Amino acid sequence: MENHQLYKILSTVSTVSTISELADKVFLSQPYVSQIIKRAEEKYQITIVDRKSNPISLTTAGNKFLSSLNEIINAEEQLKRDIAPYTKENQSFIRIAFTPIWLEHFSSIILKRLKNKFPYTRFELRQVFTSLDIGKMFSLNEIDIFWGTTSIDQTNLLSKRLYTDQGCILIPKENMLFDILKDRSFLTISSLQLLKQVDFVALTNDSAFQKLVDHLFEDNGISLRKTIKVNDFITAGQLAIDGLGCTITFTDVLKYLDINSKNTKIVYFPKDMLYLNGGITIKQNNSKKVAEVANYLTKIIQEYGSK
Repeated sequence: MENHQLYKILSTVSTVSTISELADKVFLSQPYVSQIIKRAEEKYQITIVDRKSNPISLTTAGNKFLSSLNEIINAEEQLKRDIAPYTKENQSFIRIAFTPIWLEHFSSIILKRLKNKFPYTRFELRQVFTSLDIGKMFSLNEIDIFWGTTSIDQTNLLSKRLYTDQGCILIPKENMLFDILKDRSFLTISSLQLLKQVDFVALTNDSAFQKLVDHLFEDNGISLRKTIKVNDFITAGQLAIDGLGCTITFTDVLKYLDINSKNTKIVYFPKDMLYLNGGITIKQNNSKKVAEVANYLTKIIQEYGSK
């Protein structure tokens, strides 16, 4: 704690003229600030702050000390993250991240099954909109298990694919494509050109699925006309049903939408053109408890996926 406080004090020195101003700026008393600096100077046998200059400043030794102190603080924070999975607090606390669509509709089912299987384990469910955040969350030891896309480029992660969702486009009756594609069930590469003529309800730029969609169209020289962006699959689907534009989604979303075939046309992408692999991801060096929970969660997903 004192290292953090000392770093805050010393890193503020260059912005003030006196020790009194320094104390005011870091919201501490002047005697307390002087005491912290003096204690560090005595411990390391150096002069850190030149109090005689106007304005006050760090000495050459003080600047080197501040830089080293920053490295120490970063190393301490990394140590805390590294040992977090092995602390008593976290050994019985499993943190599971979901993309919102599964969290909303399966959280109670999953928790009941998990609590019955692991009655002495605590669980934390965390909603994550995009899988692009997952690699970082694993590296910071913020989560233990992720249920969502398995297309995560991290060498220290283990992913098990459990299913493949097919891409599709929802076309409202008011849209010109409704009649043009009325007799089609699947899109082709050539028919992609038709999509640049209409408005789209798209996902926000931080969506991994939206990036897949964008790459598909960019590779074919097409720029979609995105007039609305949202950060939720179901909301995007409902806006399309309500006539605000077409939207590209995947098949697992359809079961959560109130789709009337008379008013909304569903046209599918061939599986080799646009798809999303889903499953469970954990770290390679996970604990035995995390592995047990991940295996049981896999079993639950497979059971409900077959119904």
